[in-house]
Amino acid sequence: MTGITIQGKSIRHLHLSAFMLLVMLLSHSIVFSQPTFQRLYGTLDNDAGSSITPCFSGGYLVSGTTTNYFYGDPEIYLVRITEYGDTLWTRSVSHPSDYDWNKGVYEHTDHSFLLGNCFYGDTATTLLLKYNDSGDKIWSKSFTFDDDAFFCSLASATDTGIVICGYHGQSFPSVFMIKTDNQGDEVWRRSYGGSFMEGYFPEQMINTADNAYIICGSVTIGGTELNKGLLIKTDSSGILSWTKQYESASYYKRYFTAIQQYSDGSYYITGYDTWSNYFSADYPFLMKTDPQGNLAWLKYYDQPHPYRTLSFTAGGNILLAGAYNDTAMIAQADPEGTITWSANIVSKYAGSYISQVIAAADGGYIMAGKAAYHGGFGGDDVLIMKANQYGIITEMQGTGTKVESAEVSAWPNPCRDKTGIFSKYPVQSVTVYDARGLCLYTNKQEICGSNSFPVSTAAFPAGMLIFRIETSGGVFIKKIIKQ
Repeated sequence: MTGITIQGKSIRHLHLSAFMLLVMLLSHSIVFSQPTFQRLYGTLDNDAGSSITPCFSGGYLVSGTTTNYFYGDPEIYLVRITEYGDTLWTRSVSHPSDYDWNKGVYEHTDHSFLLGNCFYGDTATTLLLKYNDSGDKIWSKSFTFDDDAFFCSLASATDTGIVICGYHGQSFPSVFMIKTDNQGDEVWRRSYGGSFMEGYFPEQMINTADNAYIICGSVTIGGTELNKGLLIKTDSSGILSWTKQYESASYYKRYFTAIQQYSDGSYYITGYDTWSNYFSADYPFLMKTDPQGNLAWLKYYDQPHPYRTLSFTAGGNILLAGAYNDTAMIAQADPEGTITWSANIVSKYAGSYISQVIAAADGGYIMAGKAAYHGGFGGDDVLIMKANQYGIITEMQGTGTKVESAEVSAWPNPCRDKTGIFSKYPVQSVTVYDARGLCLYTNKQEICGSNSFPVSTAAFPAGMLIFRIETSGGVFIKKIIKQ
């Protein structure tokens, strides 16, 4: 058996404690490279984030609305941030008509950003906008309808074009798809369903492995309280391939909220069942179908709120995320739908509401929403939260943080019952985290600007400890081993 070699020695010849130290250092480097934060962004008006997407060049773009405090006319609001949450630029987009809401932001294949929106004048209109990574508007296009129209989802076409999905109509709406070229000019338009006594409501559209599209949503049955889950499959030209409806065996209403296609061509869909739209509990589920939409299995989860997004991890597991009020919910399931890990992430700001949770590029999680008034004349601010892979927000790392700088030292290291912090600058606070990023200790009261500070480690678990030391000369990070 050939072992891993470190400085000429096989790993099987290393002392066990040294090997464990190496493992902790390697595993910590992954977690430590995941910045975490909770921050507010906004204008003097009423601001809210509704959608967030990772950017190819790094960081994130948040889209939402900003509403004038006096006049009440909402506009699109964009916030571009770095991976540490620092603002790169913001934009607000006004229109003569009132906007209804901003549903989402998407990164296109050319790494520009696409936004879909709805507004109302003499006719209902869906608006498509394209921005570059510097926040410059490239173009905007509008698509009118004779009746109410609502944008729901966007996807990139295989020919660099764009496909828009939504619904139009009043009592019993139909699903629409509009294909455009890369300049936003309409190529074709399709409509599905929405017959007498049936209303179609799409939620998400995705590209499929056969260069086509699938839409998930729900269908309402007129004259009853019945709702069914809905899948619509088309070819690359928007020609209908098949539709399927999925009725709950136990409840009156079923809603699909997100869909993704697995590597074997099957589909995973998350959603929820409920008795009524009012004063009723939700019953979240994950279901799997074959490539033709035939049900393979459906599993309910024992929690009161549904998941709204679905994605896959690098290991092939299913990542589910949702939110209610100030709490983000994250769960990971294996391919058979069994939950293997879950976490709830609570905002530190009062009056928070989280709109979207997605997986971040570094393996953590990024969330967008709003929080209660913290400045200006009143209203809300955009809230962005970033958690690590364990769903923990430590805020121990950020712009300007110095890692393992000689200007601050810790001794003894390794330690047993205590260690000391020795700094070139007066120390303002010391916070200690375990290797997962869980806060074990913080002290801001007893330091009083000293250049040294003792810390008792007797109650801390053995293993890697992360010290975040705030000083008058900056923030420093020290790694200490507790034996």
